[in-house]
Amino acid sequence: MEALSVFSGGKTIGILESFCGSSLAAGYYWLDGGITAGEFVNCIILPMFLTGLLSSLFIDLTSYKNFMLSKRSIDTLRLEEEENDSGKAFKPKENTIQLYNVSFAYDREPILRNVSFTAKSGELTAIVRESGSGKSTLLSLLAKYYEALEGILLLVESVLREYEQKPY
Repeated sequence: MEALSVFSGGKTIGILESFCGSSLAAGYYWLDGGITAGEFVNCIILPMFLTGLLSSLFIDLTSYKNFMLSKRSIDTLRLEEEENDSGKAFKPKENTIQLYNVSFAYDREPILRNVSFTAKSGELTAIVRESGSGKSTLLSLLAKYYEALEGILLLVESVLREYEQKPY
């Protein structure tokens, strides 16, 4: 028979242990005539009731802690600044992409410095460099996941910053 247990500060309080301990102590006093049969039953039931109550308390405290952590995360997201929405929807078609002196940094660590190039519509343009050189960052800038710190990104004479980011 397995005992239900409650963990508190590394100690285990088990229903089976509380039942055995209270039964022995109450049984001694009952047999000695110190308590009545009703008091004997109360001495057995009360520790089991308290163990169940403590178990519920610890579960509720854990749930409350998790709730507060989730609330803090939601509050942090809620307080973030909303992205600028210009209202212009980006609709891909045959266009030329131009970058002029584009720079970007993650947490003040420069990733792209004065990058300039033109990718013409209908032509294959490959972005090839060593790992960590900013290829994915460059594509993230073009997808408007980030804003360039400096420089201009053009899409056929339109500044890419003017378009809103929409998932496709």
